[in-house]
Amino acid sequence: MNLSPDTFAKLLPKLVRSYALDAIEIPGDHSPLPPADSAVSFLRQVAGADVQEFPAVGLGKTLRLRANGIVGVGLWAEEALIHLAAFRNNGNGPRNQSGTGLGERRASRRFR
Repeated sequence: MNLSPDTFAKLLPKLVRSYALDAIEIPGDHSPLPPADSAVSFLRQVAGADVQEFPAVGLGKTLRLRANGIVGVGLWAEEALIHLAAFRNNGNGPRNQSGTGLGERRASRRFR
């Protein structure tokens, strides 16, 4: 799998600003940060998830991930992972048309 450090370096400041703005907009949210080992555990679950491939609307393939308590969606094109979003799912959340259970929520709220 080809991952682009240049793309990540370019997008990281925008992602950080987005999360920071969300945090400022949500008054009174003093949820404790999860421990770092829970992030590592989550990433291991994502890496071990079952993946289904479907033709993408444009180029490449749409990837749908599912594991116990994990759902995700991504785009694979030109031998590279272009985008991947994965979230914890207790099975009670809303379903979108793809059936992934990825609801419309602010990025900063998806992990709580």
